[in-house]
Amino acid sequence: MGDRLYLALWYGSAAVALGCFIYAAVRLAKDGEAIDVPKWRRVAAICAFVTVTFQALIFTSMLWAPNFVVDGVVPLMRPALIACVVLVFAAKGSARWWLLGSSVLWYLVLNSMVDV
Repeated sequence: MGDRLYLALWYGSAAVALGCFIYAAVRLAKDGEAIDVPKWRRVAAICAFVTVTFQALIFTSMLWAPNFVVDGVVPLMRPALIACVVLVFAAKGSARWWLLGSSVLWYLVLNSMVDV
């Protein structure tokens, strides 16, 4: 029973993180030009999106090559989370909060898979 509950929570968290990421991508595409912000804030939002994309790619690669990812790439998750938090607070718009939620969830899900 405990293993099933753990897997259900793990898959649920991963699905929520993916949903947040997709929603943020849609919001960035739709509201990107509508929000009147300085160029540096727009660049910060794009960099935050790229950082969260990196985290999502690490997660999906964990399913195919777990040993390679654990040894080489998973230690980069903490700096990616810190970079995403800084970039999200520099950006503007509603998509930034969805990116932050996705980033935190990817970090928590990956840390529950592997002890970094």
